[in-house]
Amino acid sequence: MIDTYLFLPDNLMAILYEEQRLIQTLLTIPFKTPFPMFKSSQEFSKLIIRPPIAVDGLIIRPSIENDKYFTPENSKTKSFTAGFILGDAKSEADLVIEKLNSLKAKSKKTVFSELTCKAWYYAEIDFKQAESDSACEWTVLSKKWVKEK
Repeated sequence: MIDTYLFLPDNLMAILYEEQRLIQTLLTIPFKTPFPMFKSSQEFSKLIIRPPIAVDGLIIRPSIENDKYFTPENSKTKSFTAGFILGDAKSEADLVIEKLNSLKAKSKKTVFSELTCKAWYYAEIDFKQAESDSACEWTVLSKKWVKEK
Protein backbone atom coordinates (compact mmCIF):
# COMPACT_ATOMS: atom_id res chain seq x y z
CA MET A 1 0.00 0.00 0.00
CA ILE A 2 1.41 3.40 -0.97
CA ASP A 3 0.72 6.30 1.40
CA THR A 4 2.21 9.70 2.16
CA TYR A 5 4.02 10.09 5.48
CA LEU A 6 5.47 13.17 7.14
CA PHE A 7 9.01 12.89 8.56
CA LEU A 8 11.06 15.22 10.74
CA PRO A 9 14.78 15.94 10.43
CA ASP A 10 17.03 13.28 11.95
CA ASN A 11 17.65 15.15 15.23
CA LEU A 12 13.91 15.30 15.98
CA MET A 13 13.19 11.76 14.74
CA ALA A 14 15.90 10.59 17.17
CA ILE A 15 13.88 12.09 20.02
CA LEU A 16 10.76 10.19 18.89
CA TYR A 17 12.74 6.93 18.67
CA GLU A 18 14.09 7.55 22.18
CA GLU A 19 10.54 8.09 23.44
CA GLN A 20 9.48 4.78 21.88
CA ARG A 21 12.38 3.04 23.61
CA LEU A 22 11.55 4.58 27.00
CA ILE A 23 7.85 3.75 26.77
CA GLN A 24 8.67 0.15 25.84
CA THR A 25 10.47 -0.21 29.20
CA LEU A 26 7.09 0.25 30.93
CA LEU A 27 5.28 -2.40 28.91
CA THR A 28 5.45 -6.16 28.58
CA ILE A 29 3.69 -6.10 25.19
CA PRO A 30 5.32 -5.05 21.91
CA PHE A 31 4.71 -1.31 21.60
CA LYS A 32 6.73 0.38 18.86
CA THR A 33 5.73 1.01 15.28
CA PRO A 34 8.49 0.45 12.69
CA PHE A 35 9.08 4.21 12.76
CA PRO A 36 7.11 7.05 14.41
CA MET A 37 4.34 7.22 11.81
CA PHE A 38 2.46 10.31 10.72
CA LYS A 39 0.40 9.40 7.68
CA SER A 40 -0.60 12.76 6.22
CA SER A 41 -0.50 14.65 2.99
CA GLN A 42 -1.86 17.78 4.68
CA GLU A 43 0.26 20.84 3.91
CA PHE A 44 1.47 22.63 7.04
CA SER A 45 2.83 26.16 7.09
CA LYS A 46 4.21 25.70 10.62
CA LEU A 47 4.64 22.45 12.53
CA ILE A 48 4.47 22.02 16.31
CA ILE A 49 4.53 18.55 17.86
CA ARG A 50 2.80 18.43 21.24
CA PRO A 51 3.67 16.06 24.12
CA PRO A 52 2.20 12.56 23.87
CA ILE A 53 -1.46 11.80 24.54
CA ALA A 54 -3.39 8.52 24.65
CA VAL A 55 -6.13 8.00 22.06
CA ASP A 56 -7.85 4.60 21.89
CA GLY A 57 -4.75 2.83 23.21
CA LEU A 58 -2.34 4.58 20.85
CA ILE A 59 0.34 6.92 22.14
CA ILE A 60 0.33 9.87 19.75
CA ARG A 61 2.35 13.08 19.48
CA PRO A 62 -0.36 15.41 18.11
CA SER A 63 0.87 17.73 15.42
CA ILE A 64 -0.61 21.17 15.31
CA GLU A 65 -0.53 24.23 13.13
CA ASN A 66 -1.11 27.84 14.13
CA ASP A 67 -1.06 27.01 17.87
CA LYS A 68 -4.31 25.00 17.90
CA TYR A 69 -4.18 22.58 20.83
CA PHE A 70 -5.47 19.05 20.50
CA THR A 71 -6.48 16.94 23.51
CA PRO A 72 -7.82 13.40 23.81
CA GLU A 73 -11.31 14.89 24.12
CA ASN A 74 -11.25 16.82 20.85
CA SER A 75 -9.11 14.23 19.05
CA LYS A 76 -12.27 12.47 17.98
CA THR A 77 -13.63 15.54 16.22
CA LYS A 78 -13.13 16.39 12.57
CA SER A 79 -10.82 19.26 13.55
CA PHE A 80 -8.20 16.87 14.95
CA THR A 81 -4.97 16.75 12.99
CA ALA A 82 -3.32 13.43 13.70
CA GLY A 83 0.28 13.20 14.66
CA PHE A 84 3.18 10.86 15.09
CA ILE A 85 2.03 7.48 16.33
CA LEU A 86 4.69 6.19 18.69
CA GLY A 87 2.96 2.86 19.27
CA ASP A 88 0.01 0.93 20.69
CA ALA A 89 -0.02 0.57 24.47
CA LYS A 90 -3.51 -0.94 24.35
CA SER A 91 -5.23 -0.88 27.76
CA GLU A 92 -2.09 0.50 29.42
CA ALA A 93 -2.05 3.76 27.44
CA ASP A 94 -3.35 5.97 30.24
CA LEU A 95 -0.83 4.46 32.67
CA VAL A 96 1.97 5.22 30.19
CA ILE A 97 0.90 8.87 29.96
CA GLU A 98 0.87 9.12 33.77
CA LYS A 99 4.47 7.85 33.97
CA LEU A 100 6.05 9.99 31.23
CA ASN A 101 7.58 12.47 33.67
CA SER A 102 9.40 9.67 35.49
CA LEU A 103 10.91 8.51 32.17
CA LYS A 104 12.41 11.94 31.37
CA ALA A 105 15.23 11.39 33.88
CA LYS A 106 16.31 8.23 32.03
CA SER A 107 17.35 10.12 28.90
CA LYS A 108 19.83 12.82 27.96
CA LYS A 109 17.49 13.96 25.18
CA THR A 110 14.61 16.40 25.63
CA VAL A 111 11.89 13.77 25.56
CA PHE A 112 8.12 14.14 25.95
CA SER A 113 8.26 17.92 25.53
CA GLU A 114 6.81 20.14 22.83
CA LEU A 115 8.90 20.14 19.64
CA THR A 116 8.95 22.77 16.94
CA CYS A 117 10.20 22.16 13.47
CA LYS A 118 11.25 24.57 10.73
CA ALA A 119 11.69 21.95 8.01
CA TRP A 120 10.20 18.51 7.37
CA TYR A 121 9.56 16.25 4.46
CA TYR A 122 6.82 14.16 2.94
CA ALA A 123 7.65 10.76 1.52
CA GLU A 124 5.61 8.36 -0.55
CA ILE A 125 6.12 5.01 1.19
CA ASP A 126 5.25 1.59 -0.15
CA PHE A 127 4.61 -0.18 3.16
CA LYS A 128 4.13 -3.96 3.36
CA GLN A 129 3.53 -5.94 6.53
CA ALA A 130 3.45 -9.72 6.57
CA GLU A 131 0.18 -11.09 7.91
CA SER A 132 1.85 -14.07 9.57
CA ASP A 133 4.23 -12.08 11.76
CA SER A 134 5.24 -8.56 12.74
CA ALA A 135 7.90 -8.26 10.04
CA CYS A 136 7.47 -5.35 7.66
CA GLU A 137 9.15 -3.87 4.66
CA TRP A 138 8.96 -0.37 3.24
CA THR A 139 10.36 1.41 0.24
CA VAL A 140 10.70 5.18 -0.10
CA LEU A 141 9.43 6.10 -3.56
CA SER A 142 9.82 9.88 -3.47
CA LYS A 143 10.29 12.68 -0.98
CA LYS A 144 9.66 16.41 -0.86
CA TRP A 145 11.25 18.79 1.66
CA VAL A 146 9.14 21.64 3.07
CA LYS A 147 10.21 24.68 5.11
CA GLU A 148 8.17 26.71 7.57
CA LYS A 149 6.41 29.60 5.85
